Amino acid sequence: MQENTPKKDLGFADVIRILFSKIVLLLIVTVATAIVGALSSFVFSKVKVNYGASVKYDISVCQYRASDPSSIERKENLSFEERNLMEIVDELSSGAFNVSLMAQLKNPVVTDPESPDFNAKAFDTAFRKFNKYVTYSYDSSKNGNAIIVNVSVPKNEALAKDILALVKKDVPAYVAENITVPLPDEKVTEVKDGNTAIVDWIRYTAACEEISHSYCHALNSHKTTSKAVQWGLIAGVAGLIVGCLVVLIGYKPKTDEEKTPELNKEETPETDEK
Repeated sequence: MQENTPKKDLGFADVIRILFSKIVLLLIVTVATAIVGALSSFVFSKVKVNYGASVKYDISVCQYRASDPSSIERKENLSFEERNLMEIVDELSSGAFNVSLMAQLKNPVVTDPESPDFNAKAFDTAFRKFNKYVTYSYDSSKNGNAIIVNVSVPKNEALAKDILALVKKDVPAYVAENITVPLPDEKVTEVKDGNTAIVDWIRYTAACEEISHSYCHALNSHKTTSKAVQWGLIAGVAGLIVGCLVVLIGYKPKTDEEKTPELNKEETPETDEK
């Protein structure tokens, strides 16, 4: 009857020896999982391409004489306060402006609650999606005041182009008309016969001009290859680790009988031949 000998604890040298004996298998597993990870990432990234663009608008303070509106001129030494930019971005993001853009799309959802065709659930779904497609921010750096509009639509280039066209058409006028100019109107006075009379007013207004000419394009296509490499490396390392664990868990040390089978053979007595 054979006695079961307890397994010995594997030392570091034993682990290295065992893994090295399966090096070809481990390399195959590593390369295979890396390829699968890279291809999966590549295909998934291609499917999730977003279309759109980022448009930047310069916001400047202008002045003109009330008696001659055509005398408008930009004042380079004047700028908006940050709170003015925050307020107009909040207005753009609040919903009413985006609803006005939604109503102008080629296949719009009904946005007027008074309409008999209005569907609250359909409108709410479309509105939440649209608010993700179009986002607003501002830049109040020393180089000037700016509003930035980002358009990003997943997998629908035609819709992204339509939204971008509406943004370029409506944003400049809306901002110029609704942003708070941080300067009050000024009187233009003249002294006549010892009396001071108001002869005109200097009024301040805003101008909004596009300063980045961006066209609708695939926003994340350039990241496809780098992501594929990244996920390929991650998958390869994960495959190597799992492969090493499987090899070590499945390892069975050889018994003394397997190592030296010749010792187990019965010795046969030699007979002299006569």
